[in-house]
Amino acid sequence: MRFLQHSLRGFSLAEVLIAIVIITILTIGSIAVYSSQLGRARDTERGNDIARIKLNLDMIVGQYGAPPNAAPKVKKMPAKCKTDTNLLECFKELALSSTEDIDAMMFDPSQDNTIPGTTETFAYKYASNANSYVICATLENQKSAQINADSKAKRLTGVSTLLNNMYCEWYTAPGDTSALPEAKPIKAPDVI
Repeated sequence: MRFLQHSLRGFSLAEVLIAIVIITILTIGSIAVYSSQLGRARDTERGNDIARIKLNLDMIVGQYGAPPNAAPKVKKMPAKCKTDTNLLECFKELALSSTEDIDAMMFDPSQDNTIPGTTETFAYKYASNANSYVICATLENQKSAQINADSKAKRLTGVSTLLNNMYCEWYTAPGDTSALPEAKPIKAPDVI
């Protein structure tokens, strides 16, 4: 009888508290890893978007001899690509991809969220002149292999716009050493 009474005994308060502490530690650790993986996934999406935008820009340069928003004198280029409007309208005008695909690639996955430690928001940035262009994205992961803070990217974007965690793709015509104007965010179209 004494054996049955001893085996029906429950957990002590100390044992329950230790189990709760262990579960809490494991939960906090898994949330931190999950958040880090989400940031890496968004950085991968940013890199893919920038590569797709660069491909479209390269097609425009190949067809018209100049990047959008930089060559008002190029007569063959559509009007929406000649002015300092946004790339979204130019890409849609040229029908380089489907409208849904263009909308998906043109905006940062964290669009309008503030970059930690700054007053800037996450947005892809674009600048061009008659011979060159640069398209950049700010990455969340400071240790990303995609980050390129070399002197060419700094020259193209202007030092003030190049943060330590930016990934940029660019095209520079042979022999062009001129700096581009400050890279500006690609803005979402006005919703009616």
